[in-house]
Amino acid sequence: MARRRSAEERLIVELIKLGFAFIGFVLTAISIAISAPFHWLSIARREQKAKFRIAQIAEENETKRKMLEANYDDIKIVDAIMSGEIWHDMTKEQLVQSWGHPEDVETKTMKTKIRQIYKYDRIGIGRFSRRATLENDRVVGWEIK
Repeated sequence: MARRRSAEERLIVELIKLGFAFIGFVLTAISIAISAPFHWLSIARREQKAKFRIAQIAEENETKRKMLEANYDDIKIVDAIMSGEIWHDMTKEQLVQSWGHPEDVETKTMKTKIRQIYKYDRIGIGRFSRRATLENDRVVGWEIK
């Protein structure tokens, strides 16, 4: 038969439990104090990486602008491509320079022309938010959802 603990024994057990809880609290506080500077370092590293990526994108854009200015005499075309615009009768090359390479291309060959639909920004299975229609490598229409 189990013997009942005296009041003193119960008090000692409770004090031991309290001591372990206190030790757990102290260890948690110490681990937070130790890891906090590393948390701030990781935030600083993320900010540094973001600044580097912004500078990298700016450099890529400047390089792209210089290449476009070398290829086209018209600064309006360069500005339009850099801002992501498209227009009727633009070439396939200009479309790719403006919107980038498509995620999908649908091609239909007819007697007198080749029709291609360049699809961008997939939003679902077989669904895209932007499409550009080309006939014989010239833009004849587009759709932006």
